[in-house]
Amino acid sequence: MKLIDAENIIEYIIRNYRHPKKIVEVGVGKLPQIALGLKKRLPETEIIITDLDPHILEQLSGHCIKTFVDDIISPDMKIYNNSDLIYSIRPPPEFQHYLLKIAKMVKADLILRLLTNEHMCVHHPTHKIINYKKTVLHIFKLKIN
Repeated sequence: MKLIDAENIIEYIIRNYRHPKKIVEVGVGKLPQIALGLKKRLPETEIIITDLDPHILEQLSGHCIKTFVDDIISPDMKIYNNSDLIYSIRPPPEFQHYLLKIAKMVKADLILRLLTNEHMCVHHPTHKIINYKKTVLHIFKLKIN
């Protein structure tokens, strides 16, 4: 992911989510820039990252970010409960359904940043495509205030 994309996503989240209590990134992989940037700019917010690979998460320990090994096909819902926002960067198309399902269950907004040539595989009435400074984000407004 380009650094500018990461900065745009961080900026979008900060501008659109005032005082979030909890944000979860699903499938952090080797791209922790967004979670680290959010923690730096939102120090009071609980930032959680998940991945299937414990070795990836071990490398990110010590950054004041909680890490959990989790499989979104059979998720540990305690990780996601009380989230204001769940997001995922370049999730494989076959996982989009699971991400939306988790967000709906905990009533959290969902942001997906897909690869440029991928299309959205799930549909929901609240789905919007936002072009934020040339970063295309798929937003699902599911949070109940």
